[in-house]
Amino acid sequence: MPAEVSGANFATGLIQASRTAGATDPQVRGADWRTGTVTAAPGDGTVAVGTIVARCLDSYTAPTVGDQIIISQAGSGNWIALGRTSSGGQLVGQSVFARKTANTTRASTATTSADPHLVLPVAASATYEISGMLVYNSTGLTGDLKLGITGPSGATGWWGTYAPSISATAEPSTLRPLAQDLATERTYGAGWSSANGAMLLHGLVVTSATAGSVSVNWSQNTSDAVGLTLYANSYLTLTRRA
Repeated sequence: MPAEVSGANFATGLIQASRTAGATDPQVRGADWRTGTVTAAPGDGTVAVGTIVARCLDSYTAPTVGDQIIISQAGSGNWIALGRTSSGGQLVGQSVFARKTANTTRASTATTSADPHLVLPVAASATYEISGMLVYNSTGLTGDLKLGITGPSGATGWWGTYAPSISATAEPSTLRPLAQDLATERTYGAGWSSANGAMLLHGLVVTSATAGSVSVNWSQNTSDAVGLTLYANSYLTLTRRA
Protein backbone atom coordinates (compact mmCIF):
# COMPACT_ATOMS: atom_id res chain seq x y z
CA MET A 1 0.00 0.00 0.00
CA PRO A 2 1.51 3.37 -0.95
CA ALA A 3 2.65 5.43 2.03
CA GLU A 4 0.58 8.46 1.01
CA VAL A 5 -2.63 6.40 0.95
CA SER A 6 -1.90 4.92 4.36
CA GLY A 7 -1.23 8.41 5.74
CA ALA A 8 -4.54 9.72 4.35
CA ASN A 9 -6.44 6.85 5.96
CA PHE A 10 -4.70 7.51 9.24
CA ALA A 11 -5.61 11.22 9.08
CA THR A 12 -9.25 10.42 8.28
CA GLY A 13 -9.45 7.99 11.18
CA LEU A 14 -7.90 10.52 13.53
CA ILE A 15 -10.41 13.21 12.52
CA GLN A 16 -13.33 10.81 13.01
CA ALA A 17 -12.06 9.74 16.42
CA SER A 18 -11.70 13.38 17.46
CA ARG A 19 -15.25 14.12 16.38
CA THR A 20 -16.61 11.14 18.32
CA ALA A 21 -14.76 12.12 21.46
CA GLY A 22 -15.66 15.79 21.13
CA ALA A 23 -19.37 15.10 20.71
CA THR A 24 -19.62 14.15 24.38
CA ASP A 25 -17.01 16.51 25.79
CA PRO A 26 -18.37 20.02 26.58
CA GLN A 27 -14.86 21.43 26.62
CA VAL A 28 -14.46 20.38 22.97
CA ARG A 29 -18.03 20.76 21.78
CA GLY A 30 -18.63 24.16 23.45
CA ALA A 31 -21.99 25.73 24.27
CA ASP A 32 -24.71 25.49 21.63
CA TRP A 33 -26.82 28.35 23.04
CA ARG A 34 -26.36 32.04 23.78
CA THR A 35 -28.20 35.06 25.12
CA GLY A 36 -29.06 38.10 23.06
CA THR A 37 -31.30 41.13 22.70
CA VAL A 38 -34.30 41.05 20.36
CA THR A 39 -33.82 43.65 17.62
CA ALA A 40 -36.98 42.84 15.64
CA ALA A 41 -40.27 41.06 16.39
CA PRO A 42 -42.26 40.94 13.14
CA GLY A 43 -45.18 38.99 14.61
CA ASP A 44 -44.75 35.91 12.40
CA GLY A 45 -43.46 33.58 15.09
CA THR A 46 -39.83 34.63 14.72
CA VAL A 47 -37.53 37.18 16.30
CA ALA A 48 -34.27 38.69 15.17
CA VAL A 49 -31.20 38.99 17.35
CA GLY A 50 -28.96 41.09 15.17
CA THR A 51 -28.49 39.10 11.95
CA ILE A 52 -29.80 35.86 13.51
CA VAL A 53 -33.45 34.96 12.87
CA ALA A 54 -34.87 32.46 15.36
CA ARG A 55 -38.21 30.63 15.52
CA CYS A 56 -40.04 31.21 18.84
CA LEU A 57 -41.29 28.42 21.07
CA ASP A 58 -45.01 28.51 21.93
CA SER A 59 -44.08 29.35 25.51
CA TYR A 60 -42.32 32.56 24.39
CA THR A 61 -45.40 34.80 24.22
CA ALA A 62 -45.61 38.39 22.99
CA PRO A 63 -41.95 38.83 21.92
CA THR A 64 -40.89 42.48 22.10
CA VAL A 65 -37.90 44.43 20.85
CA GLY A 66 -35.48 44.78 23.75
CA ASP A 67 -36.27 41.39 25.32
CA GLN A 68 -33.24 39.57 26.70
CA ILE A 69 -33.67 36.01 25.43
CA ILE A 70 -31.95 32.64 25.05
CA ILE A 71 -31.41 31.33 21.52
CA SER A 72 -30.09 27.94 20.47
CA GLN A 73 -28.79 26.57 17.16
CA ALA A 74 -29.33 23.10 15.74
CA GLY A 75 -26.67 21.15 13.83
CA SER A 76 -28.57 22.05 10.67
CA GLY A 77 -27.94 25.73 11.36
CA ASN A 78 -31.52 26.64 12.31
CA TRP A 79 -32.10 28.83 15.39
CA ILE A 80 -34.85 28.70 18.01
CA ALA A 81 -35.77 31.33 20.61
CA LEU A 82 -36.35 29.59 23.93
CA GLY A 83 -37.75 32.61 25.76
CA ARG A 84 -36.91 35.56 27.97
CA THR A 85 -34.30 35.52 30.68
CA SER A 86 -35.47 36.67 34.10
CA SER A 87 -35.49 40.40 34.72
CA GLY A 88 -36.34 39.95 38.39
CA GLY A 89 -39.90 41.17 37.78
CA GLN A 90 -43.20 39.92 36.41
CA LEU A 91 -43.00 38.88 32.76
CA VAL A 92 -45.62 39.31 30.04
CA GLY A 93 -48.21 36.54 30.45
CA GLN A 94 -47.43 35.93 34.12
CA SER A 95 -49.97 36.52 36.89
CA VAL A 96 -49.72 37.61 40.50
CA PHE A 97 -52.43 36.74 43.00
CA ALA A 98 -53.66 38.10 46.33
CA ARG A 99 -56.19 36.39 48.62
CA LYS A 100 -57.83 37.74 51.72
CA THR A 101 -56.61 35.51 54.53
CA ALA A 102 -59.06 36.97 57.07
CA ASN A 103 -62.29 38.97 57.21
CA THR A 104 -61.98 42.76 57.35
CA THR A 105 -64.80 44.80 58.92
CA ARG A 106 -65.08 48.58 58.62
CA ALA A 107 -67.62 50.67 60.51
CA SER A 108 -68.38 54.36 61.02
CA THR A 109 -66.36 55.45 57.98
CA ALA A 110 -67.19 56.55 54.45
CA THR A 111 -63.58 57.20 53.42
CA THR A 112 -62.06 54.45 51.29
CA SER A 113 -58.66 52.94 51.97
CA ALA A 114 -56.71 50.00 50.57
CA ASP A 115 -57.78 46.56 51.69
CA PRO A 116 -55.02 45.06 53.88
CA HIS A 117 -54.77 41.96 51.67
CA LEU A 118 -55.81 42.94 48.13
CA VAL A 119 -52.73 44.91 47.05
CA LEU A 120 -50.36 43.77 44.27
CA PRO A 121 -47.14 45.27 42.83
CA VAL A 122 -46.93 46.57 39.26
CA ALA A 123 -43.99 47.67 37.12
CA ALA A 124 -43.55 50.95 35.28
CA SER A 125 -44.63 51.21 31.62
CA ALA A 126 -46.65 47.99 31.70
CA THR A 127 -50.22 46.80 31.07
CA TYR A 128 -52.15 44.53 33.44
CA GLU A 129 -55.49 42.75 33.19
CA ILE A 130 -57.53 42.75 36.42
CA SER A 131 -59.78 39.93 37.56
CA GLY A 132 -61.12 38.87 40.93
CA MET A 133 -64.09 38.33 43.20
CA LEU A 134 -65.16 40.16 46.36
CA VAL A 135 -67.56 38.59 48.86
CA TYR A 136 -69.12 41.10 51.26
CA ASN A 137 -72.12 41.91 53.47
CA SER A 138 -73.42 44.03 56.31
CA THR A 139 -76.02 43.32 58.95
CA GLY A 140 -77.40 46.82 58.36
CA LEU A 141 -79.02 48.40 55.30
CA THR A 142 -77.70 51.94 55.75
CA GLY A 143 -73.93 51.78 55.21
CA ASP A 144 -73.76 49.99 51.86
CA LEU A 145 -70.41 49.77 50.00
CA LYS A 146 -68.12 52.27 48.28
CA LEU A 147 -65.43 50.76 46.03
CA GLY A 148 -62.50 51.87 43.90
CA ILE A 149 -59.46 50.38 42.13
CA THR A 150 -56.29 52.47 42.25
CA GLY A 151 -52.86 52.25 40.65
CA PRO A 152 -49.56 54.12 40.96
CA SER A 153 -49.18 57.79 39.98
CA GLY A 154 -49.93 58.35 36.30
CA ALA A 155 -51.67 54.98 35.78
CA THR A 156 -54.78 54.86 33.59
CA GLY A 157 -57.40 52.23 32.87
CA TRP A 158 -60.91 50.93 33.46
CA TRP A 159 -62.55 48.60 35.91
CA GLY A 160 -66.08 47.32 36.28
CA THR A 161 -68.27 44.86 38.14
CA TYR A 162 -71.81 43.56 38.38
CA ALA A 163 -73.23 44.25 41.84
CA PRO A 164 -76.50 45.48 43.39
CA SER A 165 -77.32 49.17 43.49
CA ILE A 166 -77.51 50.99 46.82
CA SER A 167 -81.30 50.83 46.64
CA ALA A 168 -81.14 47.05 47.02
CA THR A 169 -82.83 45.65 50.11
CA ALA A 170 -83.38 42.09 48.92
CA GLU A 171 -82.48 39.82 46.08
CA PRO A 172 -82.89 39.67 43.15
CA SER A 173 -82.18 43.36 42.71
CA THR A 174 -81.02 45.97 40.21
CA LEU A 175 -77.38 45.54 39.14
CA ARG A 176 -74.90 48.31 38.25
CA PRO A 177 -72.87 47.18 35.19
CA LEU A 178 -70.90 50.43 35.01
CA ALA A 179 -67.34 51.11 33.84
CA GLN A 180 -65.13 53.37 35.96
CA ASP A 181 -61.69 54.88 35.48
CA LEU A 182 -59.06 54.56 38.18
CA ALA A 183 -60.00 57.92 39.70
CA THR A 184 -63.69 57.05 40.16
CA GLU A 185 -65.33 55.26 43.08
CA ARG A 186 -68.76 53.60 42.83
CA THR A 187 -71.41 52.66 45.38
CA TYR A 188 -73.13 49.30 45.71
CA GLY A 189 -75.79 47.80 47.94
CA ALA A 190 -75.04 45.69 51.00
CA GLY A 191 -77.14 44.13 53.72
CA TRP A 192 -78.98 40.88 53.08
CA SER A 193 -80.01 38.25 55.55
CA SER A 194 -80.20 35.36 53.09
CA ALA A 195 -76.83 35.55 51.30
CA ASN A 196 -73.60 37.49 50.96
CA GLY A 197 -72.97 39.83 48.05
CA ALA A 198 -70.52 38.79 45.33
CA MET A 199 -68.72 41.15 42.94
CA LEU A 200 -66.79 39.89 39.91
CA LEU A 201 -64.07 42.42 39.09
CA HIS A 202 -62.62 42.98 35.61
CA GLY A 203 -60.47 45.74 34.21
CA LEU A 204 -57.19 46.99 32.78
CA VAL A 205 -54.41 49.09 34.30
CA VAL A 206 -51.75 50.80 32.19
CA THR A 207 -48.86 52.20 34.20
CA SER A 208 -46.71 55.16 33.19
CA ALA A 209 -43.11 55.83 34.24
CA THR A 210 -43.90 55.11 37.90
CA ALA A 211 -44.02 51.62 39.42
CA GLY A 212 -46.12 50.94 42.49
CA SER A 213 -49.16 48.87 43.34
CA VAL A 214 -52.77 48.21 42.37
CA SER A 215 -55.16 48.00 45.29
CA VAL A 216 -58.83 47.42 46.06
CA ASN A 217 -60.01 50.45 48.08
CA TRP A 218 -63.31 50.33 49.97
CA SER A 219 -65.42 51.65 52.82
CA GLN A 220 -69.03 52.12 53.74
CA ASN A 221 -70.89 54.47 51.45
CA THR A 222 -72.64 56.08 54.43
CA SER A 223 -70.94 56.09 57.81
CA ASP A 224 -72.76 53.58 60.01
CA ALA A 225 -71.89 51.96 63.33
CA VAL A 226 -73.10 48.65 61.89
CA GLY A 227 -69.99 47.27 60.17
CA LEU A 228 -69.44 46.22 56.56
CA THR A 229 -67.35 43.07 56.09
CA LEU A 230 -65.19 41.98 53.15
CA TYR A 231 -64.74 38.26 53.64
CA ALA A 232 -61.73 35.96 53.62
CA ASN A 233 -61.04 34.21 50.30
CA SER A 234 -62.03 37.24 48.28
CA TYR A 235 -59.21 37.58 45.74
CA LEU A 236 -57.49 39.77 43.16
CA THR A 237 -55.40 38.64 40.15
CA LEU A 238 -53.21 40.80 37.91
CA THR A 239 -51.95 39.34 34.63
CA ARG A 240 -49.29 41.28 32.77
CA ARG A 241 -50.26 41.72 29.11
CA ALA A 242 -47.55 44.11 27.87
